[in-house]
Parts: sequence; structure tokens; C-alpha cells
Amino acid sequence: MPTLVVLRRLGGLLLAGVLLGAGLIGAFPEAAGVPGGMPSAPRPSVTITPVPSSLSPPDPSSAPSASSPSPPNPSSAASSSPAASAPASPATSSPGTVPPPAGPSPRPTAAAADPSLAGVRDRLALVLRRGRYGDRVAVSVLDVDGAAVFGRRARRPLLPASTLKLVTAAAALARLGPEFRYTTSVNAVRPPTRRGVVHGDLVLVGGADPTLGTPAFGRAEPDRPRTPLEDLATRVRAAGVRRVTGRLVADPTVLAPQPLAAGWLPGYLDDLDTTRASGLTVDAGRLLFRTDAGLQGRAALDPAAVAGRAFHALLRRRGVDIAGHSVVATRPRAEAALAQVRSAPLRTIVRYMTSRSDNHLADGVFRTLGAVGGTPTWAGSARVARRSLRGLDLLWAGSVLADGSGLSRDDRLSAGLLVRLQAGMWTSNLARPWREVMALAGRRGTLAGRLVGTVAERRLYGKTGTLSDVRSLVGTVVGPGDSAWHLAVIGNGLTTAQRERLSSTTDRLVLVLARELHGCPLVQRAGQRPPRRERCPA
Repeated sequence: MPTLVVLRRLGGLLLAGVLLGAGLIGAFPEAAGVPGGMPSAPRPSVTITPVPSSLSPPDPSSAPSASSPSPPNPSSAASSSPAASAPASPATSSPGTVPPPAGPSPRPTAAAADPSLAGVRDRLALVLRRGRYGDRVAVSVLDVDGAAVFGRRARRPLLPASTLKLVTAAAALARLGPEFRYTTSVNAVRPPTRRGVVHGDLVLVGGADPTLGTPAFGRAEPDRPRTPLEDLATRVRAAGVRRVTGRLVADPTVLAPQPLAAGWLPGYLDDLDTTRASGLTVDAGRLLFRTDAGLQGRAALDPAAVAGRAFHALLRRRGVDIAGHSVVATRPRAEAALAQVRSAPLRTIVRYMTSRSDNHLADGVFRTLGAVGGTPTWAGSARVARRSLRGLDLLWAGSVLADGSGLSRDDRLSAGLLVRLQAGMWTSNLARPWREVMALAGRRGTLAGRLVGTVAERRLYGKTGTLSDVRSLVGTVVGPGDSAWHLAVIGNGLTTAQRERLSSTTDRLVLVLARELHGCPLVQRAGQRPPRRERCPA
């Protein structure tokens, strides 16, 4: 390791020790759901701080099990070396244990001047030239210390597609905390009488939970995180409610009434690429119905009304008689809390959101940032997202966060911003939940079918993006010990032929980096005897 890097890290650790002793670095609380929706005041943030790179992620040569909360500590080509015994990853920070900073971010000039990287840069440039993309593709590659190694149009703001979900995920983990849970509650004007009668309206208070769902949706989407709406109905019955003299009122006012983001195309709703945003929504904002072909769905015109009707039906099935119909109202008066239900932890929601590229979850989590920050609009959410990521020193010039999913044609992010976000989160105090949200080449998420049988299989953690004329990928290629490369690739305005080629070109860029870390080991396809040596370029 270069002497300059070692001295920089030691200096950062000594400075952190002084700050901790002086009480200038404090603990952060992890947010938890609050009955009755979002709090009226902003919650304390989880400060993103870098950690020493000796604790950065190891080389995963085996896939994590489905029940494992984070990638296991894998073996590698250098498994017998001391570096291979480094800790698997820094633990997620808990109150009072914010890791110390590792000092200022390295400047890109150090890596750029390193003659040992010239071969890597040349091979990356050759792969890109062979793709014949002109100026339509931007690339940025950083080393394990966050220093720039290779770049082409890295600062140009482009349509990021679903790689924007990484901004949403990082901001949510930082602002809300990995253990944050949404809360949906039921209130009444006054508590039930001894006979179980609620005089007046019963109010279903939305908490912006994008995972609230009915049993039918749970059967249709068994892997997607779901907060059971039927559990809330059961708890209302258990609270002694037998009859309601008024109506069932659905309250979605935790979010401002802005169902659509700027830059969404009309066809998105028709194709269920996304649905309308609301502070109270069930079944991913879809209206479910049965046909001869089975359970079908379409984007709900009024998600809160659909949620109210679904809850009304669930209460009736549990023996709760409601005199009035289900209606949607703003700020209904109801102060007596009767029941509540909480979602899965945010880390679970974000893991599915990112690895499966779920647009509804991404926009729901994004809108939550604005609600917690006191401005529950799309623009307010963008401001909170940027503030939450201040510790990563990102260059936001020219960037636009029109939504949280990357569907908007107004979104703009640069490859340089996305790769620095990835590198910063990868070695931050939030590294463990961050690695959990990534798709894994050859194993899970949108990368499950890519790079299978190559040296990069199970060694590329990343996020893909796809729109009609956009292809993108942001990720980390891990090596033995704490070695890693971070890269971002964004292609915009691509022709049909270029779209078909760019995924292959991106895979070749990844392989250049993986081979630099691991060489060209023997690889074996299922059932193949004997194993073959992968063909590697000179």
C-alpha cells in the first residue's frame, strides 16, 4: 500500500479519536415508526462516515443463503493470505458507535499517475472503443480508496434509469436508519363503549407505507415485503370494537397530493411500470380484480379510496359492523388510538426495492424522505435526499431528482456522482445494509443471469438501469482481502443495436477489473468435466 495512503488513514484515525474524546462526534438514533403517520418534525439523521479501507468488503466467492442478512465472508484466490482473514465487513452503526472518519477523500491524481494502472486503463479504453458508442456512453472507475482510475464523460448529467434507486436507498438508510419501520394506525373520535360501540367515524391513518397489502396481494407477490392489512383489522377487533356508527375514513395526508412525478410518461401507469403515489396505499397502488385468467390489476385512480374499501371489507369479515361507507377525507378529527401495524425494517424493504428494481417501493421510500423532512412533496424529498448524503462529498451540479425510481425523463445524474456514491457507501458505517441491497452477479436480483461462469460471478455487486433508450450499471467488483473496484456506466440515446451491445460491453468492462484482481482462474460450468480455463485477453 502506498505510504501516502497509510499516513492519510493514520492521520484520519488520530483526528477521529480527538473528536470522539471531545464529544464532537455523537451518537445517532435510528428512526422508528410513529403511530399516526410521520412525525411533524425532522428526525435525527444517521451521519454517513467513511471507515478505514482495511475493513472494506472481502471477495465473495460463494453466494449468501436466502436467510443470511448480508453477504458472507467468502474465500478467494488469496484465501490463504493474511488479507483474506480480514473482517467480512464493518458492522452497521448503532447508537454511540459511529465509526471514526478515515480522513479526507483521496484525490484522483494519485491513481491517475500510477504506472501500474496503465494496463487497466488501456484495456478499459479498448473495450469501450470496440463498442462504437461515440459520445453516448459515460464511464467512471474508482479504486478501493475512491481515487479515479478511468473516466469518459464522467461528469456529464445523463438519464440514470433505475441506478437512481441507489440515491434513494442511500438517502433513506442515512436519514431514516436501517431499522426504521412504517406505521399505519386506526383512530376514532372517542374510544369504544363497554358494548364495543364507536360513536362517530373510524379513521384509517396512512403512514406512507409502500408495503401495506391485502392477503390477495400477498399471495400474488409472496417475495415482496408486505405489511398485512388484515392484521390491522384483527387488532381493531381485539381492541373491543364491534360496531361503528359513522363511516370508515381513509386519511392519506401524510403526503402532499402529488400522485405523479414530473417527467413520467403516460404509458407508465397503463403498463404498471409505476402507480400513483399516496400517503395511504395498498397492493403497490394497484386495483386488483379477478378474471377468467386469474388475479389481474391496474393502477388505482385513488389509492387511498382503494385502501379504505379494502380495510372496510376486512373489518366486516371480522364481525365489525360499520354503518357508513368508506370515504377519503383530509385531516379528519380522531384522537383516540385503537390499533396500529408496523412494516418490516427499512433494510428489508430497500433490499427488495433495489435488487428487484421495484419502482413503487422506490418512489414510496423517496416520498417518505420529504414527509420526515417536513415537506412531503417530490421536490421536498429531493432536497432531503441531497442533504442526507452530504457526508459523501458528491458533485450535484446539473443533477435532477424528479422521482426516486429513475423512471422520470427529467432525472439527471452523472456516472461520476453515482460511482462516488457507491464507493462512499461501500466503506461507510452503513456498509453492511448497503451491501445487502445490491444485486449479485450470477446469483440474485437483476444481475442473476449475468457473468455466470466467469471470474466476476458472485464478485460484482451492483444495480442495473433500463429505459427505452438507456442502459446503465453501477457496482463494485470485489477482490481478495480489501481490494475492490467501483464503476458506473451510463448510456443514453442509444440505437437498438447499441442497446443490445452495451450490456455485453459493460460485462467486459467488469471482467477487465475482475481479472486484474483475481487473474484468470479455472471456472467450471454445471456438469462440466474437467473444468476449463477461462480465456483472458493478453
